[in-house]
Parts: sequence; C-alpha cells; structure tokens
Amino acid sequence: MSPIKMEKIEANIRAVAKYVELFNLNDPVGLPELFAEDCFVEDASSLPGEKSVHNRAELSRYFRDLFQRSKSCRLEITDLHGMGKKVLLLWKRTREWEDKPPEQCHGASLFNFSRAKILSVAEYVKTPSP
Repeated sequence: MSPIKMEKIEANIRAVAKYVELFNLNDPVGLPELFAEDCFVEDASSLPGEKSVHNRAELSRYFRDLFQRSKSCRLEITDLHGMGKKVLLLWKRTREWEDKPPEQCHGASLFNFSRAKILSVAEYVKTPSP
C-alpha cells in the first residue's frame, strides 16, 4: 500500500481517537466539529430508528442532552481498525447517572468518512444477560 493511502487510513483512525478523547471530556461543542454537516448517527442505546441524528445541528443538541443527563460518560477503546473510509471502534462505555446506578456495556461503532469528516456512525451494543 502506498504511503499516501496509509496516511488517509491513519487520519481516519486518528479522527476516531479524537472522537473518544472529546467524548470522555464530555465536550458537546468539539464533538460535532468532527462530523460532516449532513451526518447520520444511530444511537446504540435505543431501538433501531428510534433515536437517530440526521445532521450536525441535531448532533450538537444530542451530545449536550446526553452529557447533561449523566454525571460522567466515558468510552474505553478495546480495539480500533482502519479500513479505508471505514473505521471500526470496539469499546466499553461507562455512564454514571445522578438518579440511578452506573451502567457499563460493550459495543462497536462503525464510522464512515467522507472528505476527512465523519459521515455516519452505526453503533451496536452488547447488552448484559438478565
């Protein structure tokens, strides 16, 4: 693979690492800047299609609401793979709430890129067995 192609793959991986960094800082202003204006994000904590975000303005509100509802919301990278315009992030998420016990879950996010911006994110969560 040529160095130019490797640079593009690495840039997308670095963008996802920056996403995790800003998420862990609970930064509702910086996170949307990583996304394309016409981005699409499906929230892993909801049923498919129940909570999806369709542009950067909605995404900004989504992150602001998320970080206001939880005392702390953190992602830990368990694995990260770059595949051209796609990056697969395997993660462990911990949320601490004001009014209920902390939650912890594992999942995966598939990021799609266009012009060095995140175009879409599809999240999948492994829920604990009852």
